[in-house]
Amino acid sequence: MAKANTTSSRRPEPPGKTEAAKAVEKVRKTAAKLAESEKAEPGTCTLCQVCVRMCRDVVGANVLELSKPSADRSTWKIVAAAPENCIGCGACAEVCPTDFIPCETSVSKRVIWNLEFEMLRCSCCGRSHITVAQGDFFAGPSGVPHSYLETCDTCKRNELAATFVRLSLAG
Repeated sequence: MAKANTTSSRRPEPPGKTEAAKAVEKVRKTAAKLAESEKAEPGTCTLCQVCVRMCRDVVGANVLELSKPSADRSTWKIVAAAPENCIGCGACAEVCPTDFIPCETSVSKRVIWNLEFEMLRCSCCGRSHITVAQGDFFAGPSGVPHSYLETCDTCKRNELAATFVRLSLAG
C-alpha cells in the first residue's frame, strides 16, 4: 500500500474557501478598475454596484440593491433594501471606489446605512473587532462556535505562536 505524501509544503484549501477568495478578488478588481475609469467625485455614487456584489456574493447578507424607480438613470440609487439583514460588517463601504458609503466605527458601536451596531470586544485584549450581529451571522450557519469569533485575529495569532513555542520547547 502506497504511503500518502505528508511532507508537501502546500496543504489543500478548505472547501469553499477558494470560491469565496475568488469572489472577493473579483469584486476588489472591479472596484479598482472603476475607481480608475469612473473619474467620479469622491463621495458620489457611480451605480457601479460593487457594494451590492460584495454584500450578496461574498458576505452573503444580500442587503443592498439598485433601485430603478424610473427609466431616468439620474433617479437610480443603491438602497439598503433589506436593512433587517444588515450585519454592519462594513464590507460594502470598504470596496466602494468613491467612498460614498459612510461607515463610522468607535469602540462601542458602528454606524452604517443609518443603522447602529454594537461592537463585539475581544475576550483577550478588549479591542473592538466585529459587530455582534456579524458574529451571530457567521457563527450560525458555519457551525463555528461563537466563542471563536469573540477573539480578534491578532490574539488568535499570538495564542497560536505561544502554542508553537511551548511545543518546540517541550520537544
